[in-house]
Parts: sequence; C-alpha cells; structure tokens
Amino acid sequence: MDDIPPEILSRIISYVAAEKDPKLSKYAPISVQFQAAVEQITFRSLKLTSSNLGAFQEAYQGDRVERRGYLRSIEIRCILPKRKSGGCEVTRTSDWAEETKTWSDTVSRLFSILDELTRRYETHFRAPPSISLVFLDLARAFTLMPASTLEIVHLRVDTIELHNENIPLQQLSTPDAGNHVYDLILRRLSTFEKLRRLYFTGPLTVSSTLFSSCANSTASIIFPNLEEFALEFTPATSDGRWFFVRDEVAWKIYEDELDDFAGDEYDFDDSSGLDEFYHTDDEGTKMGFWVYGGTPVRQRIVERLETYRSLPNPETPAPFLTSAAEACKNMPKIKRFSLKLGRYSLRQYELYYSFVKRVFELWFISKGSTLEHNDITESPEIPSDSTNTHVNRVYLRFGDYMPEATVMESWRAVVGTEGKIFSLDEEFCERERDEWKYTGEAPQEKVARERMGNASAAIGDAGIAASTANLFAAPLI
Repeated sequence: MDDIPPEILSRIISYVAAEKDPKLSKYAPISVQFQAAVEQITFRSLKLTSSNLGAFQEAYQGDRVERRGYLRSIEIRCILPKRKSGGCEVTRTSDWAEETKTWSDTVSRLFSILDELTRRYETHFRAPPSISLVFLDLARAFTLMPASTLEIVHLRVDTIELHNENIPLQQLSTPDAGNHVYDLILRRLSTFEKLRRLYFTGPLTVSSTLFSSCANSTASIIFPNLEEFALEFTPATSDGRWFFVRDEVAWKIYEDELDDFAGDEYDFDDSSGLDEFYHTDDEGTKMGFWVYGGTPVRQRIVERLETYRSLPNPETPAPFLTSAAEACKNMPKIKRFSLKLGRYSLRQYELYYSFVKRVFELWFISKGSTLEHNDITESPEIPSDSTNTHVNRVYLRFGDYMPEATVMESWRAVVGTEGKIFSLDEEFCERERDEWKYTGEAPQEKVARERMGNASAAIGDAGIAASTANLFAAPLI
C-alpha cells in the first residue's frame, strides 16, 4: 500500500468520499499515506460551534499542523446565552449586549486560532515558495552599489499577470513591502555624482511620494550631474491607490446609449455596432503565470483587461506632480525630464473603451536643449519646439484635465519667469508606430487665439490689434 503514489491514493479516497454516508475515518489507520489522503478531504471543510473551538485548535497541535494546508472553508455557529426570565420561549427577552459580546468573542477567537495556525504551518515543514517578491532585495542592491563610476542607469520592470491559486500572501511579502522601494532607490541614486542619465521604464508601480524622498533630502542639490530623467508609471500606486478615477459623465452617456439598444433587435454577431462601444486588439491575450501552492510556477495564456478609470484622481496626481517639480528644480544640470503613463497601459494587448481615453504625459526641456527620441525613452515630435529653445519649457499632455493651480505654480517655478508651459491638444496628437507627432499649430498660438476670440467679442473690432499683442505675450498659466 505504501508504494501507491499519493496522487492515485487521493483519487481512490475521493471516490469513496463521493459515496452516500462514507466512513472515511476507518481508512486513516491503514498507513500514514492513507491518513494524509483521508485528512485532505475530512479537514477541507469544517462545521464548528463556538463551544468546540478548543477542540478545533487541539486538532492541529504539534506535527498535526500540516492539516492547516487542507483547510478551505469553515462554517461556524455561535451558541448564544440562554434568554432570561419568562416561563416559555415566547416571553423570554434577549440581552443584546451579552449576545453581541458572545458573537464578537467567538469570531475574534476563531481568527486568532487561524492566524496562529497559519504562522506555525508556514514555518513547520514547508519549503520556501516557488516564487517570491524581490523588491526589497532590489533596493538593497542599489544601496550597496558603488556610486563612483556609474553614468547611466536604466531600470526596466516587466509586469505580467499572476494568478495565485494557493500561496498565502504572507509568504510572498508583507503588505507594505513594495510601497517605498523605488523611493529608496531614487534617493540612493540622487547621491551618484557622475550619473548623467536615469531611466525608469516598464512601467513601474510607484508611490505618490516617490519624489518627496528626494525633495525632503537634507541636500539642497540632488543628482548633481544628471542630464536626462524619464519615468514610466502604472495607473495604480504601490500602496493600493489610483492615479485615475471613473469618468462618470462619459459612462452615463455610454450607459444611456446601451439602454437605447435594449428595445431594438440587435445582431451581436455583427461586431461593427459593438465597435462603437468597446474594442479589443488582435492580440487580446498575453503570456502570464499561474501559481499553485508549492508546485512550480506554470506559464499560460491569460487575458488582460483595461480598467475603466480615465480621469486623473484629485487626491493623487497633484502631490506627485508637485514633488516632481521640486525635484526637477533641484537638479542643476537637467536637460530633459519626463513623466508618462506607461506605454502598455491603454490599448496594446487589452480591452479598451472608445468613449474614454487616458493620457498623462509631461516633458520638461531646459534652455538650449531639444526633444530627443531614443531607443529607451519616447519623446513627441513637436515642430514648433525649435522656435523655443532659447527658454525652459514644459509640455503637458493630460487630455481634458487641467492640473490644479498649485501644480502649475510649482512647474512655473521650474521654467522660470521667461519659461513657457504648453498644453497639447489631444486632437492633434497622432501616433505612427512607436512615435507620435503633434500636428496642430504651435500650442501657445492656439491658446492665444482662443483668448483673443473671447476678448474681441467684448471689446469690439477696434481693439483687436492691441489685445492680440497683449494676449500673445501672456503666459499660459
């Protein structure tokens, strides 16, 4: 019997368990292997009462804690105190405070037992999981890295799907393990005196306080010789928040249009109508990973879905952009500084909705420098930029979103009194393969003409010439 593989033995016991009123306990004494096969079933789902929690805990003492690995569900019935007064059940009254305390104590004790069992189970006999998160190791590596000779650092993070079937999250990392890893890395790199180029691509899931770690540094100057900085980031923050929220107006219009379809006969085999509402690229799937308990990591095809969040979150981007401006201002030799939502965050490989669009990109170019496109970072082609190389400038591509006044003021401090901040009209941002080009008029001329039109309606034709001169000279913010 001991020579039977555990998988076959488990299958045999599962057939026995499927019978009516099975007596599985009689098979457990046959051998250790039979006992394990039986307990995989008998300890999978348990029914408990508040009075036998002690016996439940006792069943996992010593080496028997391995039974914790079989447990999947618990149904618990709380035994409340007997009602007081009255000769019959109808006339007795409940003591709500006492019953609430009994229920709370029962739930609290159950979770305490489960927590203790989980910790013992993880350290008792299990080998390290087949996968682990290495964020902290990465930060530690940068901390130990010599800073004397590095001139270029490119950190690329590839994000793939991970479906966790059975590994307790405590085995991968603590809940806050990745929150500030990139903060630590950025702060460490800010002390590298010879570093000239720094690229974070992938994109990275960063915290909204990423740049604050440098801005709050005791050093008044950070990245003393850095000339280029680029960051690609994901829509979600590392502490579980979002840079974007749902566009309620757009979704209300979309749902109203769907309601219009409800009363009509509609051929859902015809994808042309559906394309008005949602789209999916030809490459709708991608290779990802699934994890099953202690077994090896397996690769398989998984589907990636685009989120519906498209509007910048009022609580998250503002401190992120403000601290980024402060950091950029303290980089004495910076020529190009860019922030952008990761390149694979919208349409490639994913389902997306045609009625919402999510863009979030910022470029700072210093006086005397130009926009450059290389194999690592993607910069837009803006023909009019060549006429503004004599000043610092910032290009904003935020769609319909206009940053808060505090954000604009912080970037105004970066470009200086003579610098310019341009807001790019999304209508004229056209992509060709991996590059995109701004095909509209020079951004400042477009804004100026809009202002001129509003002003001329008020002052009349006689004042157009004088107003035009003043409006073209006015700053964008």
